[in-house]
Amino acid sequence: LFLNIWAPDQAKDLPVLLYIHGGAFTGGCGHEKHFDGPVWPEKGVIAVTINYRLGPLGFACLPELEREAGHTGNYGLYDQLAAIRWIRENIRAFGGDPENITVMGQSAGAMSVQQLCLSPLTKGLIAKAVMSSGGGVGEQLGKTGRAEEMYGYWQEVMKTAGCETLESLRSLSPEELFRAWDVVNQDHKGMGLTCTPCIDGRLIPRSGAEAIQSGKFLDIPYMAGSTSDDIVPPVVFRMAKGWCRLQADQGRHPSYTWFFDRQLPGDDEGAWHSSDLWYWFGTLDNCWRPFTEKDRDLSREMTDYLTNFAKTGDPNGAGLPQWLPQQKGQNRVMRLGEKPTHMGGVNIAKLNQTMLTSHAAGE
Repeated sequence: LFLNIWAPDQAKDLPVLLYIHGGAFTGGCGHEKHFDGPVWPEKGVIAVTINYRLGPLGFACLPELEREAGHTGNYGLYDQLAAIRWIRENIRAFGGDPENITVMGQSAGAMSVQQLCLSPLTKGLIAKAVMSSGGGVGEQLGKTGRAEEMYGYWQEVMKTAGCETLESLRSLSPEELFRAWDVVNQDHKGMGLTCTPCIDGRLIPRSGAEAIQSGKFLDIPYMAGSTSDDIVPPVVFRMAKGWCRLQADQGRHPSYTWFFDRQLPGDDEGAWHSSDLWYWFGTLDNCWRPFTEKDRDLSREMTDYLTNFAKTGDPNGAGLPQWLPQQKGQNRVMRLGEKPTHMGGVNIAKLNQTMLTSHAAGE
């Protein structure tokens, strides 16, 4: 576990924006081109990215581990929690405000952010949260089950690796463990994601639905959204919008929904999963695509919205089109396309057609 930190010279009491990468809980890292050198410090926000344990190292669930520690699974999420706690304890040395930490994630990172916001262990640690293309109301993209439901799968991994005890399992190299996991994973392709957060009785004591129903999650400002050509576009967008609507319906802090549909130059793939990251981080120059001045203007506006939100919980600021929060009985979505504009709603039928077309093309 390590952190990458970008801070301006002579920073003092600046808000902090921690980004958790995606990758289906099995891939990705904290120093990809999308977020290598974000412009946030230029706008008065300290940027932090992290690595966390992935695959079997991050999400294995075994009864032997449960007996040993009292819980099992979610090791990758515990890494994320450790990073947040480290920031709280040390960010003043970099000029940051430990009381003003915003946590942002994309895809599996967004799912992580949601789980952290549902957890009793993060109370008082997170001031604001941002979820891009993952998380929200509904668990269609990764149902949170109980740890013991995955025992059989991980015991099969252990057996394939030739291990009968935790001691022998821990003696494996990471490469050996991942090879055994890959063999078993190939035999269970229909299971969907096999490395995911689980109800462990500690970090995640209950299902997301139960936490939401009981109101036991962080009452903080949120931003959430997705892209027009996302993974299962209608589902991902409904989840993001539903999360922000939930905050409004329960009279909680303001929450803001976005829909990114900027066609990236260079091909005809549309606004695909993670394509918005170049814009949120202001790292267009790290990409090979022939971005235009309109792309750079959009990125400037998106980074302004994001850093304003990290500072105050409100994305709005001077010179920006007004972004209205979700309100009970109303549908407020900011469209991030050629330029930010408000839209009353998103054409779900069109998103369904996008999904069907992508599936027919084998994407």
